[in-house]
Amino acid sequence: MEVERPLESRSVRELEALQIAVRKALEARRIQRAQEIREELEKRVAEEGLSLETVMGQGKRVRRARAATRYQNPQNPEETWAGRGRKPKWLVDALKGGASLGDFAL
Repeated sequence: MEVERPLESRSVRELEALQIAVRKALEARRIQRAQEIREELEKRVAEEGLSLETVMGQGKRVRRARAATRYQNPQNPEETWAGRGRKPKWLVDALKGGASLGDFAL
């Protein structure tokens, strides 16, 4: 067994190998602890006659309503924008050409 040496006396390669080993050990511990917690939770909800999926709400996705269209390209009414996220190219081009955002409002 190697005698422990101070970190300052180790080479860069040794320190990098040590860092990789520590990352792997941490990840293994996190996975192990997560499994232990899951087993504890499953045991507790089973005592109540439930399942973990029921308690955690798995499979019940809440869908957000689609944002209403606020802007429309007058030259191509199929091109619309709700005012969220990046502006579409047709709108950016029109704004660069001197149009205002209000020109496209519905």
